[in-house]
Amino acid sequence: MKDIGHKMKSLVTITCFLGLTACTSMIPSNQPPLNQPMSWPARQTELSQIKSWTIKGAIAIQTEKQAETAYINWSQNEQNYQMHIFGPLGIASVTIDGKPGKIIMALPNQAPVEAKTPENLLPKELGWTLPVSNLFFWIRGLPISSKPAIKKFDAYHHLTQLKQSGWTIQYLRYTGVKNTDLPSKIFLTYPNLSLRIIVSQWQI
Repeated sequence: MKDIGHKMKSLVTITCFLGLTACTSMIPSNQPPLNQPMSWPARQTELSQIKSWTIKGAIAIQTEKQAETAYINWSQNEQNYQMHIFGPLGIASVTIDGKPGKIIMALPNQAPVEAKTPENLLPKELGWTLPVSNLFFWIRGLPISSKPAIKKFDAYHHLTQLKQSGWTIQYLRYTGVKNTDLPSKIFLTYPNLSLRIIVSQWQI
């Protein structure tokens, strides 16, 4: 299982991912944000109504011991979701199917494994983790309403920085999707862990 990370690393480098110049398939959507003047409560209400989506993009994971990059396809339908994380040639893919109280992870040439939450499963199987449960909120530019948060905004009340549950989330780019602005470049940091998510396509 530890070899999975090395295979993913060999497929595409961190430099290529962060530069976003040589890897044209990773270029974020160039659709600018709408930048509608809105109060934070109004924007929060608008974003909260989006509960199903499809995202295509790229993700970089960096820990003290490893640095990996991959593509990600994420389909969300209310509380049910599927994440497919894979290299540019479709090698060393990981598929995560989740619903409340149950997650199933499929790795190549291995029997699927189950757990109650992704946070319990990913570190054990992959050696790194994604805050999948929290990303349900953070990917939309929302804090988790039930947890304390420190928020910073731009002039249009898009979140620019969020500190919550030990994570610092920086929103570096938004994209207009239909009538809503959604994040398309997000950096997340946690002690000994850094994540970068570039969304190339939003569908809601």
